[in-house]
Amino acid sequence: MKSKSWVAAGLVLAWVGSGWAQPAGSTDPKKAAPKTVPTALEKKDDKKKKEEAPGKIEGMEIGRGEGFLGIQLVKGSFKLTAYNAKKKPVAADFTRVGLRWQPANQKGPERTMLLPGGGVGVFTSERIVKPPLRFRLFITLIKGDGDDAPVEHLTVEFQG
Repeated sequence: MKSKSWVAAGLVLAWVGSGWAQPAGSTDPKKAAPKTVPTALEKKDDKKKKEEAPGKIEGMEIGRGEGFLGIQLVKGSFKLTAYNAKKKPVAADFTRVGLRWQPANQKGPERTMLLPGGGVGVFTSERIVKPPLRFRLFITLIKGDGDDAPVEHLTVEFQG
């Protein structure tokens, strides 16, 4: 008697597995979900989200007060960009940038000055940096001209 119940149960399972006991409606989520047209209010919300989305900092991110700096190597030369709190490029509040680092394969330190050029808040150098590109980078932000110009110092572990 027990063997008959197992056989009957096996037949039911076979029917379910072979598609006999499928529900009447479709289970495909693409076909089941009705398509909706976004309203004007939803479109405005999408535009606000796109406008408020934070930007992307190019290169290595350095936090600085209310904003950020991004430093990277482009074709072997340093490029530093100033960003606001929303990570959008802005005009820098400094006029020049001094960089100093100690290459692993040299005795003395290397130095270069970054000058404005290449866009809003962008400072670039003409000096080519030789590998290896892993060193401690000392950044000096100079605000104005002359010997009495205020400066700000930053130090980062650079990996290019």
